Amino acid sequence: MCRVVDQRHLPNVLVNIEVRGDGDDVTAIRDKAIVGSPAQAQLGAVTLALAAGKLRTHRPFARRATIRGAANALRNVRPGSAAMLATVARMLVVEDRLGIESDGDTIAAALRAEAEAIIADASAAHGALVTSAIGVLDGLRGDGDSPLRVLTIGSTGAMGGGQYGTALSAIIAAHHADRPVDALVAETRPGFEGSRIAAWELHEAGVPHAVITDAAAPGRIAAGEVDAVLVGADRVAANGDIVAIAGTYPLALAASAAGIPFVVCVASIALDGALADGAAAELEDGRPGPVLAAAGTRVAPEGTRIRNPVQDVTPAALLTAIVTEHGVLWPPFGPSIAAVLPVPDAADVPEATAPPVGSVSSIAEAVG
Repeated sequence: MCRVVDQRHLPNVLVNIEVRGDGDDVTAIRDKAIVGSPAQAQLGAVTLALAAGKLRTHRPFARRATIRGAANALRNVRPGSAAMLATVARMLVVEDRLGIESDGDTIAAALRAEAEAIIADASAAHGALVTSAIGVLDGLRGDGDSPLRVLTIGSTGAMGGGQYGTALSAIIAAHHADRPVDALVAETRPGFEGSRIAAWELHEAGVPHAVITDAAAPGRIAAGEVDAVLVGADRVAANGDIVAIAGTYPLALAASAAGIPFVVCVASIALDGALADGAAAELEDGRPGPVLAAAGTRVAPEGTRIRNPVQDVTPAALLTAIVTEHGVLWPPFGPSIAAVLPVPDAADVPEATAPPVGSVSSIAEAVG
């Protein structure tokens, strides 16, 4: 069993839900109980480890088929998440290396160790990229003492990152490092991940912030009220195009028009060298319910057709930089991304080893 924060209840109350298998995991992701590609991918790894633990005494072919089924369910619930696709592939490589005739205890132990290693790797990657992102923010500061005004969107802090995060965590870390910041958070409709989750994290961290409607945010950029835009991404194509939460693209357009930096913060697991550009990306659609109603009140007439795209594509030409655990990548992004991508060979996938003591977050506090 694994316990995770049920983010649907934020900011009102902090409660956990129990994930006991892939059915619970897929439901939690689909129902937005857990949001953020990194956290969802890590939970996916834990889920496959849980499945292997339950299948210890099953016949080898049945065990493999069940684990493969759980992996497919995870891929299908987040097809636009490079982190989920890469994490599932990494877990399955471990099982393949052991061979179908390996005993159930061996497979369960190996997948548990790999899930813990995946979480530890994400923690280290996020910590390194946040350090680099703070350096980028420092480079944007003028000579005055005024706070750096940073706009962000979505949930890219600890809630979305699993233990640390990306763009939002860089803002919070800058604040704690005595680099004054003033955060402007796009509410991120229709799920309100910005106003419910990101603003809650900023409040808990004591970071000065304000929430703004998605539609008004580009106008405030144009009015000169923002110094930089920091965002996360679900996927980065080989040419630098990004797939991110819907609403990211208009912010990039506004930042470009205003001449301010637009910086993407992602761990390298989000870099997809097999995706040539954003035009080839599969974009996810959400359920109509969140658009039809807000706070339980219907906001559109009966019979209205609903569109709820949850991702959009921002062209690489609108990006100032991409910050990863390997440092800051600058245009042209094709060569800079290629330089940090691993060689696409199964032999390069890390062996199933346990992470350093104390590096695993509470997302996997009760695997098994």
